[in-house]
Amino acid sequence: MVGTASVDAHWLKQSNRFWYTYENTEMRNWYLVDPAQHSKKKIFDNEKLAAEITLIIRDPFDAQHLPIENLKFTKDEKSIQFELKSTIDVVKKDRKDKKAADSLEKKTFYFTYNLTTGKLAELVDFNKVKPKPTWASIAPDSSAIIFSRNFNLYWMDKDNYKKAVKDENDSTIVDHPLTKEGVEFYAFGSGRGDDETDGDKVKARKSAGRPAYNGRPTRNTLYCNVPMNAR
Repeated sequence: MVGTASVDAHWLKQSNRFWYTYENTEMRNWYLVDPAQHSKKKIFDNEKLAAEITLIIRDPFDAQHLPIENLKFTKDEKSIQFELKSTIDVVKKDRKDKKAADSLEKKTFYFTYNLTTGKLAELVDFNKVKPKPTWASIAPDSSAIIFSRNFNLYWMDKDNYKKAVKDENDSTIVDHPLTKEGVEFYAFGSGRGDDETDGDKVKARKSAGRPAYNGRPTRNTLYCNVPMNAR
């Protein structure tokens, strides 16, 4: 039975806890870890959750294959929100020709789950927030953002990060290098392999102006390399 080989820790802002997923051929589970208390527990009961989701949206799901996406904690860290794509066909919002072959998509449902009561509720008319860029590793207090580019690590402050979220090609974005020694095959951070090995892509970014952001260092990198005045 082969399972997830590594843990992608998602740290909470109001505490030192983090959550992660573990998946093997039989089941996918979500865990909440509190290092200070040396505790680890499942965020929810998969079988109970699958039954409740099935009852709410009238579309059958089983505990072994819950297609939960974009799970995140609420600001008070007392509940979680997530989305789930069903097998129900709906017309895409941007389609004028509803009879076209590509006019349909699977309906996505949004839920909130209370960690204390275990109560699940559908979020009706939910406005989905634009997901955060995958290249950014954000400090717990959001004061500094670390990312990798052209084999090295860089950091930017919160204001410049907001600009990058809106438009990564904004010429007014200011960032600062943390490392300069990174080279191809010996890069800092954990950027995408194609960005670190395809020299032509890197050259294309340089010639086009501002290079695209890529990669995300580990949590340890974020704490070890951020200058004191960046926190």
